[in-house]
Amino acid sequence: MKLYFAPINGLGHYVFRHFLLSKGADFVFSELILPSDIDRDEKFKVFPGDENKTIFQIGAGCVEDVELLVSKLPNAKEINLNMGCPHSSMQQRKICSGVLYDLDLMGKLCAKLSSYAFIPSVKLRLGTSPDKIRIKEYLDICSKNGVKKFYIHFRTLKWNYTKPVIDLENLSEDFPDLEIIYNGDIDCYDKCENYDSYMIGRAALSNPLIFKQIKNCEKGRVKQYDPYLNDSSIVLRGGKCYLSDEKRKVISEFVDLCNKEGISKEQIKRNLAWMYKGVSNKKASSEI
Repeated sequence: MKLYFAPINGLGHYVFRHFLLSKGADFVFSELILPSDIDRDEKFKVFPGDENKTIFQIGAGCVEDVELLVSKLPNAKEINLNMGCPHSSMQQRKICSGVLYDLDLMGKLCAKLSSYAFIPSVKLRLGTSPDKIRIKEYLDICSKNGVKKFYIHFRTLKWNYTKPVIDLENLSEDFPDLEIIYNGDIDCYDKCENYDSYMIGRAALSNPLIFKQIKNCEKGRVKQYDPYLNDSSIVLRGGKCYLSDEKRKVISEFVDLCNKEGISKEQIKRNLAWMYKGVSNKKASSEI
C-alpha cells in the first residue's frame, strides 16, 4: 500500500511535507502551483533528499500554462494536473476544477502533460454534482491522451466536506490498466479496503502519525470520519481527548524542525492549530 499526503495550500509547505515523509508517508504533494505563482520560489522549494518523493501539482487553463509551469520543474519525477479544486474562482476561470466543464480542454491539457518525460498524473473529482457523476468519462478522455495515473477525490464539486464521500463501485476493476489512488475521508486503517493506494489530506494535518498507524493496521475507534477519535496517539478520558506523550513528542519535534529551517511563527501556529484540533484542555493534556 502506497500512502500520499495531499496538496494543501497554506499548510503543506516543504518542511511539513518532509516531516510527514519521516513519519511514514511514501509520497507528498507540493502546494498547488498556478501560473500566477511562477515567481514564488517557496512554491517550488523541496527539502534536500525529498525530490523523488515530491509530486508537484499544477493548475492550468491552457496548454501554454502547462508549458510555463513545467519549465520551472525540469527535474520533477511526477507532475500532477489539478482538476479537482472546488473553489468557485477556479471554475469561473476554467482552471483546475473548471476543466471538468470542458472535456475538449481536458483532453488537450492531458495530451500536453503527457508529452514530457516525467510521470503525468491528474487529480479528479467524481463530477460537477451528485446528479452529474462523469468520472468514467473523465478517465476515458485522460487515459486516451496519455495519462495513466489518477488521484480521485470521491466527492463531486457540489458536495461539501460535511457530507460523506460518495460510494462507487471499484473503478480499478473497470480500468485495470490505470493506477487509481483513492482520496476522501481516510482517517484510519479501517477505511483502506478497496484500493492499493490512498491520498490523505485533512487527517494528516491533525495526525502526522496516520501513515504509520495505517501501515501498522491500527483500527479506528469510530466508523464515521473523525481523525481525532481515530488517532491512537490521542488519549480518551472522561469523554474528552488529550495528547499522549507520543503526540506531544511529535509536536515538539515538528516545532524544532520548523525553527531550525526558519519557518515563521505564524506558519507554525497554523499547522499546530490542526494538530491540537479536537484536544480538550490543552494545558491539562500536557501533564498526562
